[in-house]
Amino acid sequence: MHIGFDARFAGIAQGGVGRYVERVVKAFGESKTQFTMTLFLRRSNWDLFPHLDGRFRRVLADVPWYGLKEQLVLPTVFRRSHCDGYHLPHFNVPLWMPRPFVCTLHDLIMWEETGARVSTRMKAVARAKEYGMKLVVRRALRRAAHCVVPSQWTADRIKPVTGIVPRRVSVIPEGADALAHVTPRPWEEVRAQYGIDSQYVLCVGSAYQHKQTSLIIDAVASLSSVHPRLHLVHAGPAHPLSFARALEEYGRNVLGNRYHEVGAVPDETLTTLYRNAFAYVSASRMEGFALPALEAMWHRTPVIVPWVSCFPEVLGDAPLYTTPGDSASIAQAIVQLLKSPDTRARCTERGTIVASQYQWSRHAESLLQFYTSLFL
Repeated sequence: MHIGFDARFAGIAQGGVGRYVERVVKAFGESKTQFTMTLFLRRSNWDLFPHLDGRFRRVLADVPWYGLKEQLVLPTVFRRSHCDGYHLPHFNVPLWMPRPFVCTLHDLIMWEETGARVSTRMKAVARAKEYGMKLVVRRALRRAAHCVVPSQWTADRIKPVTGIVPRRVSVIPEGADALAHVTPRPWEEVRAQYGIDSQYVLCVGSAYQHKQTSLIIDAVASLSSVHPRLHLVHAGPAHPLSFARALEEYGRNVLGNRYHEVGAVPDETLTTLYRNAFAYVSASRMEGFALPALEAMWHRTPVIVPWVSCFPEVLGDAPLYTTPGDSASIAQAIVQLLKSPDTRARCTERGTIVASQYQWSRHAESLLQFYTSLFL
C-alpha cells in the first residue's frame, strides 16, 4: 500500500493543523504496520522528520496553501508519485485532486463564523476568499472516498451546515499525548524569559475571534480585588496578524504587565507552561476537538471551558464548565479552583483519566486501517 500524505502544513508555526500533521506523521513513523508513504513537504519543513525509516520518502511540493498555484500545480505533483491513494489533512483539496483520496475536516468554523475569521482585508476580497474556500470544500466532500473528523459533534454538523452528505465519515479522535515525553525547559528559564513572576492561568490558540480570549482577559481583570497578582499567559501563533496585535493590545491595556503574549513556543516551553499553570482556560465558542485542553490535562492542570460545541463530548466530566460567552462565569470557575482544593484535585484526577484515552498511536493505526480498506 502506497499512501501519499500532504505534509506541507507540518510544524507548529502553522497552528493547530500544523501541529496535527506533525503529530500524526511521527505516529506513523512509530507504527509497526507495513506500508509505503510519500510525504509531500515544503522547503521550510523538509528536515522536520529526521528519524523516519525506509517506509517513507519525501517529495518536494513547495506550493503555498489556499492559492491558485495549489489548485493548478499540486495535482500534477501528486500524480507523479503514483500513489494508491492520498490523504489531505485539511479542507484545502485541489479541485482536480487525483482519486481516491481521504480528507480530514477538523471543524466547520469557516461556515459558522462567516466574516469573523478574516483580518483587515477589504470586505469584497474577504468574501471572495471565503466563497472560494467553501467551493473547494464542497467539491472535496463530494469527491472524497472518505472524510475523517475528530468528534461526533463535527460529524453531525456536516450535512446541516454544508448541505452535503459525504460518502463516508469516520470519527477518529486525535491524540493528546505528544508532549507527554517531552523534556520541559526549567521553569526558572521560562519564567525569566517572559517575566511571569506570579501564579497564572494559561490559554493556547490562535487569535481568531471565535476563541474569545478577550473574555478570559476580562475575567482575570475582574478578580483584581481578590487575586491582584493573578497573571494570564497566552501562547499561540500570531495569526491572523491583525487580530493578534489587537488581542495583545487589549490584554496590555486591561491587565498591564499581568498579560503575557508568548507567541508560538517550542514544545519544551509549552510543556513547562502547561505544567506550571494554575489552570488552563478556554472561552472558545466553537471547536472541532479540544487538543490544548487535553494536553493541559495530560500535565495534571485543571481545565475551565464553556459548555459548548465538542467540549462536553471530548472532555466529559473532567473540566469546570462555564456559561458560553460569559466572563463572569469564567471568573467564578477560577475562584472555585482557588477556594476549593477538593475541586482542584477532582479536576486533576479526572483530567488525567480522560486525557489518557486520546493517543496519537491509536489515531494513526485507525487511519492506516481504513487506508487499507479504501486503497487496496
